Amino acid sequence: MLGQLSGGPSYCNAPPALVKDAYGRFDNSWTGLGTNATRLSNWLNPSGFGNTTTPSISLSHIAGSGFVCTTSSYSVANLQAATSVVSWASSNASLLTINAAGTASRVGNANGQVTITATLNNACGNFTRTKTVLVGKPIVSSINVDSDVCTGEGQDVVANITGVTSASWAIT
Repeated sequence: MLGQLSGGPSYCNAPPALVKDAYGRFDNSWTGLGTNATRLSNWLNPSGFGNTTTPSISLSHIAGSGFVCTTSSYSVANLQAATSVVSWASSNASLLTINAAGTASRVGNANGQVTITATLNNACGNFTRTKTVLVGKPIVSSINVDSDVCTGEGQDVVANITGVTSASWAIT
């Protein structure tokens, strides 16, 4: 950790005029401001053992492919104890459906982008995790070829493609 929020008036969905939080250097805050209430060392190392690390947990997230050609399975990774998956949902059921077991299926020949949501529950109540996935075949919106070249010269080909992170093609 390099720093921490140390004050300021902003909050979720605050108007821009209120988004003026202050952050402090962790090493300064460790002994900062000289009082028990403001020294992080009093709260994070109360026994004075000199620990420099603390056990932590990984946040839960939806695990699975970012692409669905026909079907794909999803699960919640790093699910904390006493937390359960309540339901799965697709932001666009006309492109992709997902069942209670986390199996997502492409609808017909649909193509596009969908957000999968897992609703989880623990002692604090319900909360969600989301993952954006691309469904179906890649969509080529345009291919532009520089046709003003002579034999033996290089040629630029620019393709605008949605639904893949890379592509290859052959020109003959």
